[in-house]
Amino acid sequence: MSRRKFIGQTASGLALLTSSPVVLANAITSSDFDSKPWLELSKSAYLHNATQISQMAGGKPVIAVLKNNAYGLGVIEVSKILDQSPHIYEMAVVKDQAAIEMKQAGVRKPILLMGDFDSELFFDLVERNVTLSIYSRNSLEKIREMSRNLKHPVDVALYLDTGLGRMGIPYEDAAELASDIHQ
Repeated sequence: MSRRKFIGQTASGLALLTSSPVVLANAITSSDFDSKPWLELSKSAYLHNATQISQMAGGKPVIAVLKNNAYGLGVIEVSKILDQSPHIYEMAVVKDQAAIEMKQAGVRKPILLMGDFDSELFFDLVERNVTLSIYSRNSLEKIREMSRNLKHPVDVALYLDTGLGRMGIPYEDAAELASDIHQ
């Protein structure tokens, strides 16, 4: 069933609902639904929302968090839209593969990887200038070990837990760990 036919039949069915519920039950059958559902993303709405969020933050740049495949909307599709916004400074993802796929798709803005990474993907992430998160002492040691033979620094961000308790360095330990990172 085409999208146009689906929308037309849905509108017709809703119109019939008030006059004849029996006709509605027969108007659209389960065999009509042999195609996959779809979502249509509004580029203008995303760009408008980025502008509004930046304005509400006093004109400050925004980091767009696109976890869980951009909340099911498609990390590639959403990141390509947000890449065009002057108000989006950076995009953040939780999965290492999502960061790589975004860069492969041509996303130019910086990407922050908020989660762990597969050691086999370390050099690919670094080569693509993905910022890695230090969210525990173990993550710091992993990045240190993997980067020992590199001739250039690795971009990292200190991921602090400010109270939710799911992930990140407890804020009271941040100064000590930041000092370790600096060294």
